[in-house]
Amino acid sequence: MRRHPWTILTLFLLAAGLLAACGPTATPAPTPAPTQPGDDGVLHGEANVDEIGIQILESFPVQVHVVARGNLSDGCTEIDEVRQERTGQTFQVTITTIRPSGAVCTEALVPFEETIALEVLGLEAGTYTVDANGVTGTFELTVDNVPVGEPPSGGLSGGVLATFDVNGEAFRVWVTNPRTIQQLLGLASGEGAANIPNGRIQRGPGLADYNLPWSWHLDPEDIEMAEMTAEVCDGTPSYVEAHLDEFVDTVGRYCPWSARLVSVDVHDPPALPALTWHREGGIAGFCDDLSIDAAGMVDAASCAGDPSGTVAHGRLDDARLGQLQGWIETLRPFEVEQTDDAVADAMTIRLVFAGQGTAEPTDADRAAILEFAAEVYAAFSGG
Repeated sequence: MRRHPWTILTLFLLAAGLLAACGPTATPAPTPAPTQPGDDGVLHGEANVDEIGIQILESFPVQVHVVARGNLSDGCTEIDEVRQERTGQTFQVTITTIRPSGAVCTEALVPFEETIALEVLGLEAGTYTVDANGVTGTFELTVDNVPVGEPPSGGLSGGVLATFDVNGEAFRVWVTNPRTIQQLLGLASGEGAANIPNGRIQRGPGLADYNLPWSWHLDPEDIEMAEMTAEVCDGTPSYVEAHLDEFVDTVGRYCPWSARLVSVDVHDPPALPALTWHREGGIAGFCDDLSIDAAGMVDAASCAGDPSGTVAHGRLDDARLGQLQGWIETLRPFEVEQTDDAVADAMTIRLVFAGQGTAEPTDADRAAILEFAAEVYAAFSGG
């Protein structure tokens, strides 16, 4: 029997369809992000963000970076621009894309990563939300993010206000301790190597809020300038702020190793001592302090008791006053520290001399002034 040609063709097409149904299924191409044609002949859209990370940098003022990661829809799509705007406590970050209209491109997804510096300068302390193309995260500012401003003009008297820089962050100390005042003034004039402020840390920004924006300050009396300190009290001001309970309740002190003195402002200074002398240790357990100003007024105190207290207060006789003033007029400022060679019960003596002259003190000068201080303390303490 003869078959009609149309019948043969129909059977052939039917068989081809059955074979195709039994073979592998084609994978559809990825669906690109919504785009719309522009007047410039390109397609504009928004990037597909899969995740974001928020980084708070150790600086002050604080810097906050958002790292957005995702995939572009094909090999022709590129990041166009990144925009940010803030409404209240929320940052809206928009990452847009651009693609040539009608371009023939690879269809594989292309990973991307964008780092966005948020505009956080001047923000108040609080919790903030970031929304980057629909993916959200939060971060917290523990203090107002404002730069350290001008020193307070009122409320401080009888000391010096010193400003320090620590890796780009500023903080201030108010000092009424005569010995430390002398150290700071010497450091500001290029004298002395003790550049690390080491003080007992307390809550609150201090008198007249001098250490704003930080919520802590150093005790004006319990602070000294050191060349070396323990590492446990080191850190940036922002690190201290973030771990304030630990520093106040456990560490007890703050001593930033990389501190750099920026300025020293004198506020109605007290009569600064021309000589301070401290003796501690020995078999007898000495702990003695002596302070003498340029007018010859003497304060002798014992730090061996709890609490420590003044032993005597008075004035040098004319002979000793003349001797002291001669050194002051002739010699430059200097510090000296002596520790004997005893393994146990070692005696340490420290002396700070605020000379106003230009002559470099000799070893004989230093020894004579050390002996002078010991004699004056013995005379006023009766020991």
